Amino acid sequence: SLALSYMLRIKKQNWEIDAVPVKRLGAGYHENELAEFSSATAVRKAISKGKVSEALSQLPDFSAGILNEAIGKGRTCTDEGKLWNILRSKLVSMSPEEISNYAEIGEGIEYLLREKAIVSSSFTEWGKACTSRRYPLGRIQRHGIHILIGLEHWTNRAFQRIGPPYIRVLGMNGKGRKMLRRMSKTASLPVITRCGAASSISDAASKVMNYELIGSEIWEQLVTEGEFGREHSRKIIISGE
Repeated sequence: SLALSYMLRIKKQNWEIDAVPVKRLGAGYHENELAEFSSATAVRKAISKGKVSEALSQLPDFSAGILNEAIGKGRTCTDEGKLWNILRSKLVSMSPEEISNYAEIGEGIEYLLREKAIVSSSFTEWGKACTSRRYPLGRIQRHGIHILIGLEHWTNRAFQRIGPPYIRVLGMNGKGRKMLRRMSKTASLPVITRCGAASSISDAASKVMNYELIGSEIWEQLVTEGEFGREHSRKIIISGE
């Protein structure tokens, strides 16, 4: 599980972090139906079926308010159909050899990814069809995202070797402004607030930002009220104290 992976990583790196296991109550991780304590999967599925009020009742008031506002503004993706149309068109238009060029894909799974894409009618169906003990669902979904944004194997390896090239600030309040001024003098990485600033750091930073922008453009294509090019010119969010 992801929690176990985190704990193994903490132990391997000898980090001074105390992991506190919390027992999961209510519905299981991938349960599809709303319950007393619903899974995120069940909440998403309920919203996709138009059961918005029922789904929001399962969330804390603060979270429900944010999600309800986003739904009202058309800034959510409640139907995976658009996502699957984009991904499937890429999978079926490539050969297995071309698919194998993408990040983390190998061991022959490229054949399975393409084969199941041809006969699957949804992203969920495709993921389940490709899942096995050797290839868990999380890995299959990551493969899909890597293919969507065009992240190739050796580019991914280079990014992992180099590490993050910058810290990108998306929003701040009054305290954040003070911290940002301090970070500009003490941070070990360049701190940026504009997408265009990445190109002045390094070629690697420019490439990382390009993948951020690709992901953002795909997202705008998935939401109901997409704003193409939004991320290129989006201003930093500044809130009150």
